[in-house]
Amino acid sequence: MRRLAVVVLGIGVLLAGCDTPNPSPSAAAASTSPAALILVPLTDLEVAPQTEAIILAAFDAESATALVTSVPDSVDFSQVGIICVHLGERSTGGWALALQSASLVNGELRIRARETRPPATGGTAGTTFPAGCGTITRAGLPVGEVDVRADDTVSEEFIVDGVITVPAP
Repeated sequence: MRRLAVVVLGIGVLLAGCDTPNPSPSAAAASTSPAALILVPLTDLEVAPQTEAIILAAFDAESATALVTSVPDSVDFSQVGIICVHLGERSTGGWALALQSASLVNGELRIRARETRPPATGGTAGTTFPAGCGTITRAGLPVGEVDVRADDTVSEEFIVDGVITVPAP
């Protein structure tokens, strides 16, 4: 029995010295667990209308003016970017979208948002372009093209996906 234990231990030592990577369980878990990013919803902004469902981001003041009519003075583009999720054109009022949180999962930016629909009896008359915007920390985002997906926090339904480009700081 001792001889078998020594052989098993010897094989384990030999395998440990191989060049084949053997990721630890904690390393494997770290690659799939989400990294929380700070997302601060921006409210009371006039958002530039988009006719289609789309996700847009700006990482400088000039680009941000294409997303929102006036950029809040508190936005420090060296630390954050502005991200907006648009639902697209709606034929009635009563639609709304509020961004709630963001995380990075396997290199994809996942945004959790709350989509509000008009009551079943119908919304108000007129075309609307519902959207939600917020600031997102740059430090946790990879530089380059980043896939983005927005899902509803209550229904877990898919809202929209896209790609944003994060510039180097």
